[in-house]
Amino acid sequence: MAVIFVMGAAIFILIIEVPGFLKRKQKKELAAFFVLFFIGTALSMAKALHFPIPNPLDAIAAIYKPFSKLLLSLLS
Repeated sequence: MAVIFVMGAAIFILIIEVPGFLKRKQKKELAAFFVLFFIGTALSMAKALHFPIPNPLDAIAAIYKPFSKLLLSLLS
């Protein structure tokens, strides 16, 4: 049921947004919209199907953790 709702919302958003891009001849903006829209729709579908989605903050924490340890060791 959640998958149907996500697809319905995605189709509704496309119907509303795409004609404006085409009317104003914004080809690059339309391409960027489709890329971001596809990513968002895919993540929403994965969430609706209960797939594990990694948290982006975990990657950021992993990147900054060594720098944080270095600073703490220098200040202690």
